[in-house]
Amino acid sequence: MDTLQNLLDMDIGLFILSLFIIAVALKEFIDLLVYFKKKFGIKTTVQTDKEKLESRISSLERHDNWQYKEILKISEGIENITDQLYNIEIDDWRYEILNFCTELSNGKNFNRESFDHIKRIHHKYEQLLNSRGMENGLVDESIKYIDEIYHQYLKNDFNNKD
Repeated sequence: MDTLQNLLDMDIGLFILSLFIIAVALKEFIDLLVYFKKKFGIKTTVQTDKEKLESRISSLERHDNWQYKEILKISEGIENITDQLYNIEIDDWRYEILNFCTELSNGKNFNRESFDHIKRIHHKYEQLLNSRGMENGLVDESIKYIDEIYHQYLKNDFNNKD
């Protein structure tokens, strides 16, 4: 009980002044540590970990940028290949229609399935051109001629085109 009484009898002003002196001394000690840390380049574990993390983030960002550029290149390559394939498909179908018309105009006889096949090819050809924003103009006359001969064949039940 005496110790408690002694503690209560202590001068409050002196106690606050002591706390203030201790706080100032602690602050100066921390400032001194920071000064020497900067002067001699001493790094704490937290700073080292932070630098490692920043380095990793920087490396990942560079990798992401490189990866993005590579994906763009691949995407452009795929678009070029797709365009080439569409152009080949268009040329093949155009050739098939024009070749059929040429053989038909040279007197070769065809059955109904051949005409139906060419009509399906022409339909796909037109759809592909429309989807690509292109216009037909190369097989129009051939299709007109094929349709004309087809109607003649229909009149004669595919026995003779005359």
